[in-house]
Amino acid sequence: MDLIGKVQMPVGESLCANAEALVRGVFDEVEILAAASGSGDAVLAARLDALVRSRPITGYGSQSTLVRVEWTLLDSRGDVVWIGTATGEGSSDMGVWNAEEMATRQMRDATVELVRDSFQQMTAAPSIDLFAEQLRAREAADAEEESQPDDEEQ
Repeated sequence: MDLIGKVQMPVGESLCANAEALVRGVFDEVEILAAASGSGDAVLAARLDALVRSRPITGYGSQSTLVRVEWTLLDSRGDVVWIGTATGEGSSDMGVWNAEEMATRQMRDATVELVRDSFQQMTAAPSIDLFAEQLRAREAADAEEESQPDDEEQ
């Protein structure tokens, strides 16, 4: 086992897989885009804020990986609706698995915890609730307007 060498951390793959599940659990309609565009009612963007990996003194200590992501929810005009920072941590004992397996396990556990923290923050955010209420009211008003006969038809 290489205790000093480089280990590739599967950050993007793990975050992407879990982020999609997160947003589908929080929002009614979700469209996954490679880059933010002008379509839709809102855009949720993630920024990796920190990736910290501990290094135990001995080869058989516990090692942990902490991941912190800043989420920004923007409305269709680009105005900030909500900003939150979520954290997740995964740990494992060194000397048991090879370095690649250990890194993958730590990232998986960290992102699961990160998604749980993100979900709790998003579903408890008053600004997101208010934004959703405003969207529902706008949709109801649009539906009401569409159901009204035009003056020309009368």
